[in-house]
Amino acid sequence: IQIHSLSSNNNKKEILRLAASLETRSAHPLAAAIINEATGCVSQYALEYLSDNVREFRVEAGGGISGFVDDRLVAIGNANFCQVRSDQFESIPSASIFIAIDDEPQLALQILDPLRPEAMDAVRCFRNLNLDLAILTGDQHQPAIEIANSLHISQVLAGLKPESKLQWVREVQEEKKHSVLMVGDGINDAPALSLAKVGAAMAASGTVLALQAADLGILSDDLRRLPESIELSRFCKSIIGQNITIALFLKVFIIFVAALAAGQPRLWQAILADAISLVLVLFNGIRPLAFFSSSSLFSTKVLSSSSTSTSSSYSALHSTTTSDGEYVDIENRATSVFDFE
Repeated sequence: IQIHSLSSNNNKKEILRLAASLETRSAHPLAAAIINEATGCVSQYALEYLSDNVREFRVEAGGGISGFVDDRLVAIGNANFCQVRSDQFESIPSASIFIAIDDEPQLALQILDPLRPEAMDAVRCFRNLNLDLAILTGDQHQPAIEIANSLHISQVLAGLKPESKLQWVREVQEEKKHSVLMVGDGINDAPALSLAKVGAAMAASGTVLALQAADLGILSDDLRRLPESIELSRFCKSIIGQNITIALFLKVFIIFVAALAAGQPRLWQAILADAISLVLVLFNGIRPLAFFSSSSLFSTKVLSSSSTSTSSSYSALHSTTTSDGEYVDIENRATSVFDFE
């Protein structure tokens, strides 16, 4: 974390202690980073150093969090939420988290957040499945563009609030007639996850609300599981069609042959046709047990793309992780949302 002072006479250590105390009430991943900066570690000992006198804790969508710590009003979030003046922006990175004490901006924190090592692999796998990709995020534009450039994704929508993500999903599905696979893990993602054709939540680090709104949960933080899931779904769908075709064709064929040979089908011939089709459908139906995703080929190769550092902001609802995403038509084109942080 890089710390920039916004006031000439402030006690950085005390301000960080107050901020970290407030962050103990937050579920946002960046909360751990601020607690670690204030205490040196995230442990029970560290928490004892912080104040538990926190009251009136409040979360504002697209802004940040606030509350009283030791009877002092603490706010952590974006520039608007912390009432940062324009003259205080000089030499301050565009993607910063601000801390205000008693309505006075005190510190700007720039948190360097490296790209997930498997993110490029995941993007390659999705492109191999002929899916269009776009990034949706509550972060500010500059870090969002940096991530998009590192992943070679052209469509980027940054600074989105929950309602903006919801509106985007609605427009893609209703106006562009694409099915949307929305992938997220935070409270901000829940409305869009619920509206999307398919909502997928990253269950390992996701919030309960996101999991409840999603249609499925990925029990891993590895983004490469998503294209594997799509491949498996398409494979199972094709098997369903094959089984219906096999069952109908085989029964009609055997009964037709029996009718030509004997003049009238016998009961045992109909039973034989049913038994043969049942066996074939059964063996064809267990093929997913031996399914091998072509995406897993990428999973075995961790590409050594350089980790791109990006600064996260609290433009998204603070108590959630930011959703970065993509969109995917489950059949041919679509839309999905990922968190690459």
